[in-house]
Amino acid sequence: MKLSKIAVAIILGVLFFCSSGCFVDVIKCHDKVVRDAVTRFRFPKEMNSFFGATNIDHFISNFGSPNHIATWDSTTFFAGRYRLSLQVPILIDYKKCSFIGAAGKAVVYIHEVTGIEFSKSGLAGAIEDGQWILTQDDWDTFVRSKGDWAKVKVPILTNAPVKDFDKFVKQIRKDFSRTDYQ
Repeated sequence: MKLSKIAVAIILGVLFFCSSGCFVDVIKCHDKVVRDAVTRFRFPKEMNSFFGATNIDHFISNFGSPNHIATWDSTTFFAGRYRLSLQVPILIDYKKCSFIGAAGKAVVYIHEVTGIEFSKSGLAGAIEDGQWILTQDDWDTFVRSKGDWAKVKVPILTNAPVKDFDKFVKQIRKDFSRTDYQ
């Protein structure tokens, strides 16, 4: 399994709370919990069914934090102009590195990208315009309607991709090889 930039940034945050030499163990535990949740937790299963398993980054924010509850995050990019993140507070058995279950309700954030700009160094940045926040009840309506955005009042444009959106997504989702950290 490879880690996206997002997942690596989150795991690096855990290192502050981790004694010397446990970085690899934290990554292994994180990956094990993610694999466990992907097979047992309804939200990553639903995300995978709507957007395709290879188009989603699943990770856990606040993994191992003594001060903040762990948050499941499934993030995807779709229709050439949208970023969607589904987030749920979760419980983890850190001793067994296993997923326990949800600790709260899901929230879905949808951001519409209207343009991509590149820095002089070539890094892509998104210009965002629309934003929608769906409750867990809204998400359940979306799932029951088999992906009908109109049912949750989100006006998704399916035939208007943003120029260079794919380059932007590729930079965000660039994978890091695990061997870089061992």
